[in-house]
Amino acid sequence: MKNLQPSFRFAQRKDTGLILAFIKALAEYEQMAGNVIATEELLGGRAGIYLEDHFILPKHRGKGYGNAMLKKLAATAVERGCGRLEWSCLDWNRPSIEFYLSLDASIIDSAHPACYPRNIFST
Repeated sequence: MKNLQPSFRFAQRKDTGLILAFIKALAEYEQMAGNVIATEELLGGRAGIYLEDHFILPKHRGKGYGNAMLKKLAATAVERGCGRLEWSCLDWNRPSIEFYLSLDASIIDSAHPACYPRNIFST
């Protein structure tokens, strides 16, 4: 099967049902009730982007979509003048941690790994 080129756009109100489906799939994967929290914090006068959950359905993993999503989010952070892009990952989720490390991300806290790409501004 040929890999499709991903396209990106900002979510719209009509996407609510699809977003909820992703939240439910993520909650099932994490074996916990789903909670999504999006925050925008200031550090040194520059906003950052915090990604609570980066989830790709299992049948779509390994096709480059996760990498493409993070690159697009990093580009959005650059466009908006953000000083950083951060996300967290459950400490038991070794496949995801290895994926993030392969992107040259840094782990900030080993108890609850939070990552940021060192090369966010070179996307």
